Amino acid sequence: LSPASVAAIVSIDVKADEVAVHALADGLGVPARFFPADVLEAETPRLANPSDIVFREVGAHGVAEAAALAAFNADMRRDKGFGPAMGLVAATGMASVLDAAGYAVQGADTPWLLGCANAALVAAMIGGIADAANRHGERADVTGWRHRRNAGLTAENLHLTVGHRDLLAIRG
Repeated sequence: LSPASVAAIVSIDVKADEVAVHALADGLGVPARFFPADVLEAETPRLANPSDIVFREVGAHGVAEAAALAAFNADMRRDKGFGPAMGLVAATGMASVLDAAGYAVQGADTPWLLGCANAALVAAMIGGIADAANRHGERADVTGWRHRRNAGLTAENLHLTVGHRDLLAIRG
C-alpha cells in the first residue's frame, strides 16, 4: 500500500487516545477518524468474519471491515443531488409514506444471493462499496477489505447476499 493512497487512519473510538494512531495519521498527513462501538456493531450482519473475541474486548464484532461498511452506509445516505438519501432504511421509509397516503402496503424480504456465476456483478459491487468508503476517508481499512473479498471471489468461495425488500402498495 502506497502511503500516498491512505486517506485516513480509522479505528474504534476506544483507541482515540492512542498516541501512535495520531502520530501515524500526522506522519501521513491524513485525518484520524474513530467510530463508536455501536456504529461498528450495527455492521455485524454484513461482516465476513465477526469475532466474539473482538466483541468481548471492544463491544463490536469487528473493527476494520465494520469501519469500511459504516463509511459505505454513510455514503448511501449522502445527498446525491436530490436531498439526503435514505440508504438502508429506504424500504421502511417508503412503506411509511405510502401507508400515510392511504395505500395498503405489503413488503417481503427478497435478498439477492450472488456467487461465482455472478462474478462480474459481485466484483463491481465490491468496487462500489470500496469506492464509497474511500469517499469518506476510510481508504486505510478498505484496501485490505477489497483485496480479501476479491481473493475470495477469485477462489470461488465468496457468496454475497444483498439485502433487498420488495413493496406492494395498493390504493385503499
